[in-house]
Amino acid sequence: MWASSSWKPISSSTLARRCWEVFEIQTNALATRLASIGNPRPVLGVSGGLDSTHAALVCAGALDLLGRPRSELLCITMPGFGTTAATKGNAERLVESLGAELRTIDVGEASRLVLELVGHEAAEGAKDVAALIEKLRANRALGDVALENVQARLRTLVLMTIANAERGLVIGTGDLSEKALGWSTYAGDHISM
Repeated sequence: MWASSSWKPISSSTLARRCWEVFEIQTNALATRLASIGNPRPVLGVSGGLDSTHAALVCAGALDLLGRPRSELLCITMPGFGTTAATKGNAERLVESLGAELRTIDVGEASRLVLELVGHEAAEGAKDVAALIEKLRANRALGDVALENVQARLRTLVLMTIANAERGLVIGTGDLSEKALGWSTYAGDHISM
């Protein structure tokens, strides 16, 4: 039975069972995919948010099903313009608790450089990330869709490049949660492998 003003079932036990079933479907599907394409190393961008946390748990579960060590999961945290110590810390603690490998690659300067190369107003005269952020604080109108998405696209490029070097497969949050919620960044989250 569904609640009239909500997407979730009235019964908390029904909701819990359905969430477990969805998680099991995702975990088993990922394990099947990994096994069928030669067991590549899962590569995942982790932000400390809900979507990448969910994806990391699915990856860990898939590796468990395959009898592979969780240390094969390669998690990359890529702080940028708006990354806080809290979200970065959440990502680090998650990866540590799963027993996965963590790498940190800051995408702030690369993002600033791309914005400078395309002549974005926020990057004009901003010789480093701190200067760009200061310009954004002074003029919030500079924070347009180009600025918002440059980091997502660079993060995807970094993940794909690392996956190639590691004989891996990028596991995207867009495939596991974001599309279900109606959101993913074009040429960012939605093009994961």
